[in-house]
Amino acid sequence: MSGPGGPDRSLATSFGSAAEAYERGRPAYPADLLDALHHELDLGPGRDLLDLAAGTGKLTRQLVPFGAHLVAVEPLAEMRARFEHAVPGVLAIDGTAEDIPLAADSIDIVLVAQAYHWFDRDRANREVARVLRPGGHLVCLWNFEDVDVAWVAAVEAVKDGASDGRRALIGAAAWDFELGAPAWFDARRSTTTRHSILQTADEFLASFASRSYVIVLDAARQRAAIDHVGRVIAALDEPFAVPYRTEAVWWRRTSEPVDE
Repeated sequence: MSGPGGPDRSLATSFGSAAEAYERGRPAYPADLLDALHHELDLGPGRDLLDLAAGTGKLTRQLVPFGAHLVAVEPLAEMRARFEHAVPGVLAIDGTAEDIPLAADSIDIVLVAQAYHWFDRDRANREVARVLRPGGHLVCLWNFEDVDVAWVAAVEAVKDGASDGRRALIGAAAWDFELGAPAWFDARRSTTTRHSILQTADEFLASFASRSYVIVLDAARQRAAIDHVGRVIAALDEPFAVPYRTEAVWWRRTSEPVDE
């Protein structure tokens, strides 16, 4: 951990080298959850939405049918290249959560999928508040594999072993945000949805290989960890259902001014 702002930057910036695996293996977000957010917050025409730390556009492409004006910000060139191929009608801008290259009061909803735990929270919260219009919303989403299923729990044990404690630090950074609304935000709400996706063994292993704590391992340890997961899932008939629990947490932007 690099301090109260967020985890080690080397983990946060590791995904560029695994953009293809990320695109191939990471799950989308449950349609019923996005429909609920649309009903609650209005993700439709006339609204300006920002997908912050958009990665390869896993969430962005699911937002397109709602009809809002979409823009994405993503700091890693490899991720943006995949994004531009997957979501050609949406602009992907080079930028970070701590330095968002958009005008003040220009966005109605900022969505952050699978990424808030990488941010320097104090700086990112200020920047999100700056670009949001008063009354707008910050929405954070996370997909978690459901450890109530035995084989998933076995894979999680491999992840814990491979991460040398990094996963615990990442998780703490993610959920610190739930302990209290940061400045400029109030009216916290949340919901949880369970869903599953069908994957082949190759797709599931790609998802595992795209985890930051796996990417940064040396080649031998990385191969050993992937092989270990391969043995855990070897008995499953393909394609198999991978169960997920998806958490969504959102806050309303107050009228508190952000000092420039």
